[in-house]
Amino acid sequence: MFKKRHPKVGARPGTLVIAEDAPSPKIRMVSFNPDDVREEEVDDPETLRGAFDESMVTWIDVQGFGDETTIRKIGEVFSLHPLVIEDVVNAPQRPKAETYEDQLLLIVRAVRSLGDGVTDLEQVSIILGRNYVLTFQERYGDVLEPVLGRIRSGKGLMRRRGADYLAYAIFDTIVDAYYLVLEDIGDGLEQLEDVVVTDPSPDLLKRLNRTKNQLINLRRSIWPQREAVNSLIRDQN
Repeated sequence: MFKKRHPKVGARPGTLVIAEDAPSPKIRMVSFNPDDVREEEVDDPETLRGAFDESMVTWIDVQGFGDETTIRKIGEVFSLHPLVIEDVVNAPQRPKAETYEDQLLLIVRAVRSLGDGVTDLEQVSIILGRNYVLTFQERYGDVLEPVLGRIRSGKGLMRRRGADYLAYAIFDTIVDAYYLVLEDIGDGLEQLEDVVVTDPSPDLLKRLNRTKNQLINLRRSIWPQREAVNSLIRDQN
């Protein structure tokens, strides 16, 4: 579940509010073309200037916001608007798509099931540039690992397409995870149907309420993401 973090009323635009327990940023840079893949763990954000190599498509994945200096340095390297950095770090933001000069910002929510009726939601920000994609995740995780696997394998279209296709693949992977969670919820409801008949109890009511809350939270995440995608489609017409 999200815990809202917003600047104080009257704070200047671009103010970042970082939780004290936020993990330190882990940065991974993956560059690829049809013939080659390069992976690198990045300690110095200056290294990220390699993302402007136009012979490669580059994906920079940042996990954790626990160092404001590092986050702002990344913003400097990629000339990110202060409001972009604010939206990325001050989670949660409503899922949306916004254009900033030669960059596109897409904010979405990734979901995964933790079992026992518990659903975890995390904000993922995707920034599409000319030949690079930046992703920002609040905490460490492997939600985007399937995309990296496709890059490594060299199969399909991934390494033959540009940064826009990479951004699409990242968003598509996030959306696919919703189907898995919905399948888990569906299986749980089928089990509850049997229990309603054979063994109704106060505990059953609690489980039904948890499932109801899961579905409400998913709807709150899915609906604005649909609006964000529709806005992208309209902008292309």
